[in-house]
Amino acid sequence: MESKQGYIEIEVEFRNLPEATVRCRVSHLCPMAITPEGRTSNLGEILRNGTSGKLDVTTELQAFGLLVTAEPYFAVSRPSDVVVMENVVAQIPRENRIDRRQVRTAAKRPVRAPGEHSQT
Repeated sequence: MESKQGYIEIEVEFRNLPEATVRCRVSHLCPMAITPEGRTSNLGEILRNGTSGKLDVTTELQAFGLLVTAEPYFAVSRPSDVVVMENVVAQIPRENRIDRRQVRTAAKRPVRAPGEHSQT
């Protein structure tokens, strides 16, 4: 994903996708953007080549979660319950987190507002 001015470009390559099954009527993999307010936006369809696939789309949404659902056709307006993939927020290990107190005490001199003078 890359943020541009006014939109986000999403380019993803997939491997080991589940086989398309026409018998179950869920032969299309549709990426869906979900806003923090819960609105969904269909981003199209993953173009398959066997068990691999590619997605190259843009969206005007600036904040969203992404999931891929199996659908009977690609132009659905709401996602089905058959979720194939979803993004998750990575957990940062505690030892790699930045402690704000350490950042403040790391400064050798206190930061002053412009025009503020030291009282020494």
